This record gives sequence, C-alpha cells and structure tokens, in this order.
Amino acid sequence: MQHYPQEIQEFHTQLLRLPGITDIISGINSLQGIREEHLAMSSFSHLPQGSLRRTTGGLQREALIQFEFRLEKDPQAWKSLEFLAWFVRERARAGEQIQLRPGGSVPIVDGKVQLGETLFFQIDLFLPNAPNELTPILAKIQGLARVLESALNQYQEAWKAS
Repeated sequence: MQHYPQEIQEFHTQLLRLPGITDIISGINSLQGIREEHLAMSSFSHLPQGSLRRTTGGLQREALIQFEFRLEKDPQAWKSLEFLAWFVRERARAGEQIQLRPGGSVPIVDGKVQLGETLFFQIDLFLPNAPNELTPILAKIQGLARVLESALNQYQEAWKAS
C-alpha cells in the first residue's frame, strides 16, 4: 500500500465515499521542460496529451497532480462518475485548472484481450507557476478535498434516488 501525505489522503477519502470508486493512486509531475516530441514516448503516456499539445509542452514552473481511479462494473459507479464529471466541470468553471479524462490500455497484447478490463479515469489538476515547495501544493489539494466533501454532503440523496 502506498502512503500519501495527509492532504492527498483526504482527497482519496472523499473520492472513496463515492459508490464504485476503487484503486485510487496519485502522483505529482513537473511539466517544465516537457516538449511536444516527448509526448509520443510511452513513458509520457500518462500525461494529458491534448492539453499539452495545445501549448507544445509544459509551461514554465507548471506542476500536474493526477488522481487516477477505476470503477466497479456497477450502475452506482456510473452515477459516481457522472457526479465527478459535474464536480470537475464546476471546479473548472470556478477557475481551477482541472479536467477529468478517461484512459485505457491497448485492446490486445500478446493475444490477450484487455478490452473491457483496463478502463481508468484521471483527474488532472494543473498548477501553473507552482512553488518549489510542496506545502502550498498540498494545501491546494486539501482545499479541493474539502470542496468535494461539501458537494458530497450536499448531494448525498442523489444516490438514493432510482
């Protein structure tokens, strides 16, 4: 089991309140110095390709925090995904540089069909002009966790309907 700073763990805890959300992992990447030609390399495939290609790479002092999760094969999990799609869009409308995107692996590898087994989702939080120290970044994540907690509390009845 991976250990995360408390602020990241708080965000994970809020995500896990959503029915059907599983296997959360997180990471922080510096996007500084990443150029468009790097994006074709498999070691950079976890990065948001479309966003970075629009700027031909990472911005000066830009950090990317990613929260990757999977869904159980259950209708409640799809409701959770819809809720997260709404939540992320609303955070973006409020000025956060955030997005939700799907990911998957190659459909067939060495004759083994993977299609239907590798779907995952990532919440990408971009931090342009990121400080060199981690404390303000963690504070930003903690703030996001608190806003998610508030939204979950406000709309908890939605999972009881239908």
